[in-house]
Amino acid sequence: MRMDHVRQARIALTCLRYVRDAASITRGERDAHDAFILSTISNVSAAFLNQATENAVRFATADSPLPDEVLRPISINALAQSLGMPFETVRRRVGGLRRQGLIEASPAGVVILSKTLASPAHTAMVEAHFERAQQFYEAMKTLNALPLISDAPLSETPPPAPPVRAVSRAVSDYFLRFAQPMIALCGNLITAAVLAEIILGNTEEMDDAAIARWLADAGACGRPVKLAEVAEPIGFSRETARRHANLLEERGLVTPIRRGFVAVAPPQLHEALTNLADSNLSDARRFFATIHRFGVLARWEAERRDSGGS
Repeated sequence: MRMDHVRQARIALTCLRYVRDAASITRGERDAHDAFILSTISNVSAAFLNQATENAVRFATADSPLPDEVLRPISINALAQSLGMPFETVRRRVGGLRRQGLIEASPAGVVILSKTLASPAHTAMVEAHFERAQQFYEAMKTLNALPLISDAPLSETPPPAPPVRAVSRAVSDYFLRFAQPMIALCGNLITAAVLAEIILGNTEEMDDAAIARWLADAGACGRPVKLAEVAEPIGFSRETARRHANLLEERGLVTPIRRGFVAVAPPQLHEALTNLADSNLSDARRFFATIHRFGVLARWEAERRDSGGS
């Protein structure tokens, strides 16, 4: 196995680990279904700020949540299609989020409320996203996975406060881009989350030689992952995790072994999986280019210099 394949695998696993952690931050104490639905509503409500503009800078920091009058709705049908979830499941869970006072419904669709974006829980979430994104940046730099970014920041004098809301919106956009091919591969977003946990568990603490063996024969080399290891990070019961693992087994993406599961790559999916990894790397680079426009990468590099880093 050539070393460039091992490096590509490490980059893909780094991205997968980041997306898994970003999903966990977004979920918090919520049910995974509700968290993904609420996050998607939030992303669409603020979609006009996904591109870095002067107006996006205005709503970039923790103390500047978006007002209700600029937020935009999404239909329940569009929500269901985006997440690969049954329409009735999404409709029922949207009703629960509305009764909690987190979103508002109208004939045009559902929209997140400004008070939800301004809440201490949501503010803590966007701050956690900012911190984890910085760790992702450092990891990708170590792997030489980021190209030079030539676009200048929007302002030569970025706001003194970290643009945590701008980064969190970019995280949500990256997550949804990552999710679409995973949904196509696994059938739905929740099953895709289970596959991510199995892959990351299979490859935990592997060195380059072990990664090379895993790429050659994942089923023979991956560390078996027990259902409890899958269920706990996502907040599922063991039986729910088993049901989704069984769906993955039906698709040929995992196999049970020694009271656990290992991910496998069927030959007929090799091309699709390679394309998925390539498109994800492009999306990750797009994510960093977006937050660069808010002066985020310059801020992190300055912190590195101030701390004596190279």
